[in-house]
Amino acid sequence: MAHNPTKIRHKIAVNFQRIEYRTYDSEAVKSFNCSLHRDDYSKILVLNIDLVLAKPVNVIKCLNQVEYNVNGKKLKLPEIEVDICRTLGIRFDSYIFRMISDEVRRISNLPLYCPLKSQKTLILFERVECQNFNTNITDVLKCFLLKDDITKQLMFNAKVKFAKQLDDVTCKIKIMLERLGGTIKLYEGELDMCEAFSQRLDNYILRILLEEVHRASNVPVHCPLKANYLYNFNNLTIISKYYPAFIPDSKWTTIFNFSSNRHKHQVTVLFRRVDCLIYDTARVSLFNCSLVKDNITGELVLNANLKLSKELNEFKLKNTMVLNRTGIIQKFYDVEIDVCEALSQRFDFYLYRMVINEVHRISNIPLQCPIKYNFSYYLRNCTINSKYFPQFLPNLEWSSYHNITKNKRVLLSLNAYGSLVRRKK
Repeated sequence: MAHNPTKIRHKIAVNFQRIEYRTYDSEAVKSFNCSLHRDDYSKILVLNIDLVLAKPVNVIKCLNQVEYNVNGKKLKLPEIEVDICRTLGIRFDSYIFRMISDEVRRISNLPLYCPLKSQKTLILFERVECQNFNTNITDVLKCFLLKDDITKQLMFNAKVKFAKQLDDVTCKIKIMLERLGGTIKLYEGELDMCEAFSQRLDNYILRILLEEVHRASNVPVHCPLKANYLYNFNNLTIISKYYPAFIPDSKWTTIFNFSSNRHKHQVTVLFRRVDCLIYDTARVSLFNCSLVKDNITGELVLNANLKLSKELNEFKLKNTMVLNRTGIIQKFYDVEIDVCEALSQRFDFYLYRMVINEVHRISNIPLQCPIKYNFSYYLRNCTINSKYFPQFLPNLEWSSYHNITKNKRVLLSLNAYGSLVRRKK
């Protein structure tokens, strides 16, 4: 028999052995502690650092010196000075610094920008309760707290399974602080969860919570919520670094009441026809679009493909929408927007917000310019979310004209035509 030699893989291990630390400026640093402890799983020493500043820090630099000892010979690498505030939110070219930076972001609560706060704010779980008020809709609902092995803090865990598909979920939220015998209402409001799943909320507290939900759960970024599918929330935490350091010691209570009326909206907005035209072949090499029937809903959805001959930056969209009801034609809106700015922001106007959210969901168009040349961009199964339209609207025909321009020169256009139909109850 032929003998296959065993391949030997060399493994390099970089381990801690000892650590030294000192505080030189007690006016700026309130406390600074470092320690090594042995990890329960890998059995290697890992580093813990706890830093509390006496005052906010806007400018901070790190002088780094690496020294190797090989067979009794010392080799020093050149000293490197790093501007911490400038580099908190960037990605290093040097793989060593990039590795350190990525690890710091993974296991610390350092912010992505200065100033570094002068106090340490911890927001902790103490107790959690979940109640199921409608077993016809919610089949499984369990929630509990688990202690983290490293931080020893409690983390939120939950399991949810719905008996019916949910296309419409509303959450009433109340956040209260209790201090010195009094209660302060920090926030109270109602949130459309199907809309919130796929967008960046203006309220920073809700934005942080929703980002953590997406990180720690398998909840989708858009509705519907499936029936007979187990949604898990695993080790959800409250990221304390996002909250103001000046908040005093207090007890907090957050109440979430979820509801679903499960009704269908009375109006449906449909595609009927779409036209795509290229006006500047020097910049646009390919642009086509079509309507195809969705296998589930049976309604027409929009597909499009785009490829540029030149990189595109600083361009605008001229959009006009016209409504036609029983022969009476009315211009609904006529606006021009900066596309590069629009890609990364949340619009106040609900129709634009719907369009941008849908584009991000079903296309590979980036969140920022430039739009690359010789790259295939696409839209797949683009729909019109009828819930954004007032339910009192009558049956009508609509036309929407989209012209992409640069320096007032039209590059391409997409013209869509359709109807708004009231559903029979």
